[in-house]
Amino acid sequence: MVARIPYDLYSEGKKVMRYLLLLLMLAGLVHCGVLLLVLEENLLSRLAKLNRRIKQVTVSGDLSMRLESSGSDELSALAGAVNAMLAAMQKGKSELLQAQESLRFHAEHDSLTGILNRRAIRDVLRRELARCRRENNTLGVIVADVDHFKKINDHYGHGTGDAALVAVVQRISAMLRPYDVIGRYGGEEFLIIAPGCDLHLTQKLAERIRVAVCDEPVDFGNETSTITVSLGATLGTAESDPEFLVAMADAAMYQAKRNGRNRAETSLELPDFEP
Repeated sequence: MVARIPYDLYSEGKKVMRYLLLLLMLAGLVHCGVLLLVLEENLLSRLAKLNRRIKQVTVSGDLSMRLESSGSDELSALAGAVNAMLAAMQKGKSELLQAQESLRFHAEHDSLTGILNRRAIRDVLRRELARCRRENNTLGVIVADVDHFKKINDHYGHGTGDAALVAVVQRISAMLRPYDVIGRYGGEEFLIIAPGCDLHLTQKLAERIRVAVCDEPVDFGNETSTITVSLGATLGTAESDPEFLVAMADAAMYQAKRNGRNRAETSLELPDFEP
């Protein structure tokens, strides 16, 4: 015997089922919509944060800044890739700056002794004379030349001659104040600039340098020998010309050579004789 459901009850049941199905579908859509909104908001928020951070790096030029990349999704992978690119750019910039600094150093310094070369020490002299004019001050200028340097090269060899020059520079530098400057002006000739010195202080500095150089013998490998320098000192003022100053100090140095070497002489004018 088959039970029969009244048609009206069956029809109502179908309606209820349809309503329930629609409600479930609507609830699913709402749930998916909310989920998508949350995901979209999170995604957009993270994208906006990445964008702001990248703009900060662009505006500041600070390649040490990094993006947050703690997750494991595609955005985190993107941030990690950007961070890797920033790290590579930072390293490249650092290497470029080091290369530029190295080029600048070698352009201004003597490769053997490490002190300023002729062009750089002349630039220092011009700047210090300009400061003398601004401050109405004076500066000492000293030329030092190694005595009998050709004989050192001929007897011991050029390698030993180079070592002798380095030793002379070290001994001269030990006598200088932190703001005094030394440069290699020629083969075995050095120019020393002593800002703020009057003539008396310049003469005393030249004498200290002379004594420091010859005070102890220099080790030439199988033997030791005393090295001496002849020095010429002069005084720079607000009216001084840099070329004339060096010429006066150079003339005084040659006078020291003529007077027996291992001496310090002073000149405030150019003599009539040629060195």
